[in-house]
Amino acid sequence: MNETVENPYVFISYCWYKEETREWVLRLAEDLQSLGVHVTIDAWDLKEGQDVYAFMESCVTSTEINRVLIVCDKAYSQKADSRSGGVGAETAIISKKVYDKVDQTKFVPILLERAEDGQAMLPTYLASRKYIDFSSDDNYPDALEQLVRTLYGRPVIKRPALGTPPAYVMDEPQQAFSCVSIFQTFHRNLGAGKPIKDELFSFSEALVRDVTQLMHVGANEYSLDLILDRIRDSLPIRDLFFSSVNLCLRYDKDQLLGSYLHSFFEKCLELIYYSENNDASQGRHSTDIAEHLVYEFFIGSVSLLLKGKCVIALQSILDNRYWVVRNGEYRGLCFCSFRRYSHYLEESYNSRYRETNNATLHTPRGHIISEMANSPLVKMSDYVEADVFLAVKSLLAEGEDSDVWFPVLSVYNNHGRHLKIFKRATYVPGFNELLELIGVSNGDEFKKRFLTGHKRHGVDKWKISWHSLDLAHLIDFEKLGTLR
Repeated sequence: MNETVENPYVFISYCWYKEETREWVLRLAEDLQSLGVHVTIDAWDLKEGQDVYAFMESCVTSTEINRVLIVCDKAYSQKADSRSGGVGAETAIISKKVYDKVDQTKFVPILLERAEDGQAMLPTYLASRKYIDFSSDDNYPDALEQLVRTLYGRPVIKRPALGTPPAYVMDEPQQAFSCVSIFQTFHRNLGAGKPIKDELFSFSEALVRDVTQLMHVGANEYSLDLILDRIRDSLPIRDLFFSSVNLCLRYDKDQLLGSYLHSFFEKCLELIYYSENNDASQGRHSTDIAEHLVYEFFIGSVSLLLKGKCVIALQSILDNRYWVVRNGEYRGLCFCSFRRYSHYLEESYNSRYRETNNATLHTPRGHIISEMANSPLVKMSDYVEADVFLAVKSLLAEGEDSDVWFPVLSVYNNHGRHLKIFKRATYVPGFNELLELIGVSNGDEFKKRFLTGHKRHGVDKWKISWHSLDLAHLIDFEKLGTLR
């Protein structure tokens, strides 16, 4: 009985033992009737001269009655279990139907009373059934909504639409990736409740090795087509990486997730800076490939953390430095280091696009991501929102030498509309949530630091190609935290 019902018909079964119970049941019946549910109840429908047992049996067995609501309190449970009185007769009919019929959802236990130890007062034949809890007066509105939604076949929590299989399941990668088997072990251990730290960090190390493998290019092979092919080849491990983040979020591994991501991205930066300054003996390592992959990994993980509201992991990857060797010494880099311009890839891609389409792209990297944004976990709109969030986060950094994140993906925001996370932040609860995610203590401080960073970095003059970028409009700056 999960289908939508336009006009539900219900029969309410209860014990007449207490006046208090009769009054409560009448209140429930009136509430349901006012909400479009046709209620059959003895107080309204049992006429003088009618056979009481025949009335109850006809209501319970009627095909016109969609649901039978069984109001369960101590008196009902005792009479049902002892098969005494009208309740006992009703129970004999209902219990037979419950056990004989495949569709048992016609009978809905309504819990009205609990024992002193908190146990639900349910008759034996309903003890294992899912009930709707009306045992607390404070919970009445929520329980009534749950009941009405059940009767109309419109539950709050609905089964999501069936998605598409991820690339790592359906695609046959051209290269064998070492991280796949380690991910499978990590996934199994996580589901079984076993420790996962070692497998998670082993997965990140294998992922870095696989990125290194994708980077390796023979001396005479380096071309735009090869880079694009390698990026396409990386889609299965991209989806595995996003899945590792999503699984940690689902299983509340926030602290571990933060250290895992920071460690992984620090290794990625080490790889990029090392490869930038060292040619391999058998060819060269393309930093363009690594820069693009790591950029997408980073911004995609930020998107997942925002959706999961994972403050701990966000702080770990956005507020901590990444220590890598540059020019012979260790330097602490901020998260803006993941926003690197891949000269060969972006210039060559734009040149080819111009020749083919007689037009210039706003951002070649953004176009590549949008063409391949087929992850079941991170959509193009998610990348855009994370990109703008990172730009705002970077503007809040204090210090004249602070770096800034330029949101190149913002041009893929449909019609320049306000982004969801910031639109929600126009209301006080959403703004408080944003402040926590972005790491600022109060709204006044946020707005002061945003305006300071806005001026310091000349944000009012920002453009992507010929496209003006109004960051304050994208985040609905003037309205943040003003609505209740």
